[in-house]
Amino acid sequence: MKPTRFIAFLIVLTLGGLVGGCGKEGPKHSESSTDDAHAEGHDDHDEEGGESSASFKAGTGLAFPPEVLAAMGVSTAEVEERLLPLTIDLFAQVYATLPSPRAVALVSPASARNLTVGLSASLPDAVGQVGSTAATARLTEIPRTLETAAHQVELIFNLAARPEPYQLGETLKLRLRIAPDTPRVTVPRAAVLDTALGTFVYVVNGEAFLRTPVTTGAMDDDTIEITDGVFEGDTVVISPVSQLWLTELRLTKGGGHSH
Repeated sequence: MKPTRFIAFLIVLTLGGLVGGCGKEGPKHSESSTDDAHAEGHDDHDEEGGESSASFKAGTGLAFPPEVLAAMGVSTAEVEERLLPLTIDLFAQVYATLPSPRAVALVSPASARNLTVGLSASLPDAVGQVGSTAATARLTEIPRTLETAAHQVELIFNLAARPEPYQLGETLKLRLRIAPDTPRVTVPRAAVLDTALGTFVYVVNGEAFLRTPVTTGAMDDDTIEITDGVFEGDTVVISPVSQLWLTELRLTKGGGHSH
């Protein structure tokens, strides 16, 4: 074979090998596609994970995608002013049974400022006793001899008669209700979150929920006064408040996604 033909033959073999080598790249491309598909599936899993899509930003609060909010069933209520009766629950101890039964309770000076002689108190069943009959009590005296030394104010009650006699030292649970005088800023009691860090509500802040410290005051069965922290017209979350708190803890303390 002539040298020129031999060289041409080698060139053909070399080109054939290169072409064959390119054909072997196919499986690598397929493997890359598999990786992309796996990554896409992982993203879908995160999205389906619900709270895994939540985010937190200091000063802004918690944020969730709309579909997650719908699944959580988030509900809100407006902060509003309303006439709210002042309710004070306290414990009184019977110290006299003759000539009429009397009991004494201790309250803080701040609570005593809202009280006047003549108020009536409901008297549910005696604490620790079964079957005692509900009765009423009337506030007859508000001596302040202990206020300076003990920072407590005594409340003296005359107790209404009941079928079974009162016993000296018996503990009674009393509830005082005072008629409202002026409108108070209130929220549903379900909105209030009590934690070891303090008392909070979650305020709607644009598309997020911002945990906000509040100071509470008077309350009734469903509503509680907010003396500091929110304003009339604000919107607060009433459900699921505990779930928001747990999500925030996870994102800020548990290494979750936060800003």
